[in-house]
Amino acid sequence: MKFTNNAGLPSPLFNALSDDSYQKIGDYSVTELMNPPQVTHLQKRHKDEVVRDVMDNMWSMFGTAMHEVAAKGATSHSIIEEGFLMPILMPTGKTITVGFHPDHVWKDPEDENYQMIDFKNVSYWSVKYGLKPEWNKQLNLYRYGMGLKGFKIDKLWLAALLRDWSYNDCHVKKIRDYPPFPIMNYPIEIWSDEWCLEYLIERITLHEEAKACRDSKLPQCSAEDRWERGAGYAVVFKAGLSKGNAVRGGTKFETRPEAIAFHDLRTKTRSEKTKPLTEDSKVVYRSGEAIRCERYCDAKNFCHQYAAANGTKINPF
Repeated sequence: MKFTNNAGLPSPLFNALSDDSYQKIGDYSVTELMNPPQVTHLQKRHKDEVVRDVMDNMWSMFGTAMHEVAAKGATSHSIIEEGFLMPILMPTGKTITVGFHPDHVWKDPEDENYQMIDFKNVSYWSVKYGLKPEWNKQLNLYRYGMGLKGFKIDKLWLAALLRDWSYNDCHVKKIRDYPPFPIMNYPIEIWSDEWCLEYLIERITLHEEAKACRDSKLPQCSAEDRWERGAGYAVVFKAGLSKGNAVRGGTKFETRPEAIAFHDLRTKTRSEKTKPLTEDSKVVYRSGEAIRCERYCDAKNFCHQYAAANGTKINPF
């Protein structure tokens, strides 16, 4: 990966932000398996071509700093960011190794079992409506992997450092359901070992099949994978100055049948505020912003799906 310095940062800060000391182990990491196959394999294949500005690493640097501070709370039975491998025997008879680095595992002095905590440096909005499902998956897969090594973990925690937490919003404005502290600790439900193994085999199968695909034939990311927001169907005018603008009340529907039902109803309905629609209106799909693609995906410049969505072309391979 190559780094740019668009902000003109001094070399010590540039060097700190561009440091990439993480060492991947195994055929896949847990994170790679959880990612869409297209993202994982494009990043692997084009890792030496990827260009990122160091400013994009700012929050991950804070996350690293948080891990180092948290490590000061280690006990004599703590395991901190140590790398482990879990061998997964596939139905084909092939064994695939999956690497993972749990943030902090420690022995519970009361019952000799272990607990695990993962630290996330995130926005308040990331936890406002509940924890992200992938965080639960990640911690449970780590727990499963540690179990294969003989560590019985019966408690999982996620500590969220809310980087935009506001004393004013919490204690002055008293926003409803606002987190009471800038660091929130959440218990994570423990899933069965059977679910973890089934999920791992399913994801490995997807990624192994994608490995044989050339870039242009990789399985495309879903709307959920792309973190699409604002996508939906709308009823719009087809002509005149209002061409392309949505009819009142017809801005966004999750499904096409809902939009068609609204359109059909409005063609037959007249009131003091609305006139019936004519053939000058139609149902259209409006794509939302793909947050992951636009802001966070290092592979987008090599992605045929992204190029097609933006009307550009890349190497046809």
